[in-house]
Amino acid sequence: MQMVQSIAMGRFSTLALTVLLLLVISAPVIDGHPTGKFNTSSGCSCHTTTAIDAQLSGYPSTYEAGEQYVLAIGMSISAPAGGFSLDIDKGTLSNPSTDAQVNTPQRSATHSSSDSTSWTVTWTAPSSGSGMVTFSLAVLAADGNIDTEGDSSGILSVQIAEVSPNTAPQVSLSLPSSVDSSTDLVAIISSSDADDDPVSISIQWLRNGFREGSLDNLQTVPATMLGPGQIWTCKVIGNDGTENSQQVIASTTISNSPPTALINIVTNPVWIG
Repeated sequence: MQMVQSIAMGRFSTLALTVLLLLVISAPVIDGHPTGKFNTSSGCSCHTTTAIDAQLSGYPSTYEAGEQYVLAIGMSISAPAGGFSLDIDKGTLSNPSTDAQVNTPQRSATHSSSDSTSWTVTWTAPSSGSGMVTFSLAVLAADGNIDTEGDSSGILSVQIAEVSPNTAPQVSLSLPSSVDSSTDLVAIISSSDADDDPVSISIQWLRNGFREGSLDNLQTVPATMLGPGQIWTCKVIGNDGTENSQQVIASTTISNSPPTALINIVTNPVWIG
């Protein structure tokens, strides 16, 4: 009886060992995520055979709030299969290309199959005042052997600053309160810009409400064009290359020229007596 039990136990042990070996052989070697994995831009610890360069292009040197940019994702070597994971900390991702996908809330993108080694996705920049944005990217070049041997990976981090909002220039204008028709009419104009941008000035003159085109962009109206009772108006706008200033307007009325005194000097008078 004891011998029968020993034989039975031996057969059970052999069967258990065989089942265990079959399970080990049939189990996947790695969790390869051929359909992608979000939020893994720090890279994969499994695939570290060879380091490669992760490539990201299409982003601006500085971004404008709300603008859309098409990002191109790739790697520095060619491979039969590949994958990626791209994370952003601000803005949103959309419009993934073939073999790519975007998660919700649109802050991470990854591959949807291992058939490609390059992808595109659209990044919409965040609202004004968001500041620095960080792109974090990991790519994987796989040899298709369903294991980690022979695969290559790389990571990349890019920071992009926001375009500083432009401040419109300021201009000031003044005309003399009293001008006679014998004196040139001169506009006193000054400008400033908080961004230290150069400011160009546009000037228009109107005589009694009608524009005098020959005086465009001139600060002085010659006295020969002035007459008593005329109303002269000056309009000025500044531009810093991006924005116009507010238009400023000033007017003045031309007065009569002062009378000229005539003095007769008589020399060598002759007296008649």
